[in-house]
Amino acid sequence: MSWKTPSGPRVPEARFDPGMDALLEAGVLLLASGAETYRVEDTLIHMGEALGFGKVEVFVTPTGVILSIPGHRMGLRRVVERHTRMDIIARVNDLSRSLPARGGSRAEILRSVEEISHIAPPFRKTVEVAAAAAACVGFAFLVGARPLEGAAAALAGALMSLVRRGLGFAFADRFLTVTVGGVLAGMIGAVGASFGLREAVLIPSSLILLVPGLQITNAVRDVLSGDVLSGSALALEAVVLALALAGGAGIGLGAARLVHL
Repeated sequence: MSWKTPSGPRVPEARFDPGMDALLEAGVLLLASGAETYRVEDTLIHMGEALGFGKVEVFVTPTGVILSIPGHRMGLRRVVERHTRMDIIARVNDLSRSLPARGGSRAEILRSVEEISHIAPPFRKTVEVAAAAAACVGFAFLVGARPLEGAAAALAGALMSLVRRGLGFAFADRFLTVTVGGVLAGMIGAVGASFGLREAVLIPSSLILLVPGLQITNAVRDVLSGDVLSGSALALEAVVLALALAGGAGIGLGAARLVHL
């Protein structure tokens, strides 16, 4: 099929290729799983060359992937939800590095990428809750917690992990999720204070699970790599989430004190 330009002859219409769809899907997987901008672009360029596309132009922002290949339609995929899945990032990287040796059609590569997207989380919910409790305990002792405060931090971490997981399913808006988590952390500190525990230990220990550390790290890495647009966007997102976290904790603490918890 072809189409006619307003001021010129008919030119061939760009054709669809499953290999291009595989590149877009891989880019979305990487970006949604917490990969840095440079890693997404480098992986897609490497995969494009291995699939025989030759020159591949990639433009990545924190919320989308734009791909252009000569002779093909320009592709765009938007990333709506993001999370931390280092196992998916590792699998996509392994796939991209193995393409020159493994061969296979572009349709097969697309199926491989789709299989990666359906991989279940590597850890069960109980393991995640236990890890969250351990992280909160470790941070609590770093800020000078007493043994009883360490135990309270473990309970707060387990509760925060469960609530964060539930909020993640209920709300697509991370700002709202972090704000509600901050409110809960403030209330945990107020309740602990009624039992003689220090708010200055319990509140930070509860909040540590919601701190946007991945965004801060990726923002610095992107800026150092020259991806100023993506780095600035991630830095702004991290600042907004940190403000929401602090504001939520203040609201929770104030509300708890108001009702004399």
